[in-house]
Amino acid sequence: MTGWRSRPPRRHAGHSGVAARFDCVTHAVHEAGDHSIMVGRVIRVTTGGPNDHPLVFAAGKYGSFQPL
Repeated sequence: MTGWRSRPPRRHAGHSGVAARFDCVTHAVHEAGDHSIMVGRVIRVTTGGPNDHPLVFAAGKYGSFQPL
């Protein structure tokens, strides 16, 4: 993969209002024709607060979860 290099994990400011954030390091890179598939190893998971909701994409459109 041209121009790609793995870097050690760093703290990022991230986005506010997200349900979860996954910090990863490169575990493997697999060549697949004109694409490269990167497999990451999760090293840290941070979850959001009670008012932060996941982004849902299903059946070709965005949606949300509704409280029961």
